[in-house]
Amino acid sequence: MSFQSQDNRAFVERVVEDFNPGVTLLVLIWTVAFALRTRLTRLGMLNQIGDEALRSLVYVIPIMLVGWGILAAADRRYRLGLFRNDTGR
Repeated sequence: MSFQSQDNRAFVERVVEDFNPGVTLLVLIWTVAFALRTRLTRLGMLNQIGDEALRSLVYVIPIMLVGWGILAAADRRYRLGLFRNDTGR
C-alpha cells in the first residue's frame, strides 16, 4: 500500500471517528447522489424516475441532518438520553 493511500485511509478514519458515522454516511450518500446525477445527465442516461429519485436526495438528506442536529441539541439541553457519549466530550 502506498503512502498516499495510507494517508487517505487515515483521513477517512479520522472523519468517521470525529463525527457520528450516521452523519458521515448521510453526507457521503448526498455527495454520491450529486455526482451520479451529474454524470448520468451528461451521458444522457438519466430517465425521469431516476432524476426525481436522485433529486429527492438533494432535499431529504439536508432535512435529516438538520433534524439530527435539533435532536442532538434537545438531548444536550434536556438530557433526554437519546445519544450516548462514549468519548467523554
